[in-house]
Amino acid sequence: MNGNTISAIYSDIASGISFEKRKGFFEMLDEIMNNKIEKVILTYKDRLSRVGFELFKYLFQKFRTEIVVISEIGDYQNLILEVSCLEGKLS
Repeated sequence: MNGNTISAIYSDIASGISFEKRKGFFEMLDEIMNNKIEKVILTYKDRLSRVGFELFKYLFQKFRTEIVVISEIGDYQNLILEVSCLEGKLS
């Protein structure tokens, strides 16, 4: 996807407000804190968290992890479709 290799997809069926029941989120966070993730690609900001996005952005930078929000990129609809297709293949 645009020169990026997607090696994992972390997802949760839970509220973006609460961190309870967010196993995928905490797995991703552990990988970031172990410097194993260079880039996190989100379809929309609120997929990470509905509150505190700027704090997560700051913390991820401390672990050399970039956050890319697809919806903030010019023609993003095709990218979201591409990520959705990849998610189905990796699940």
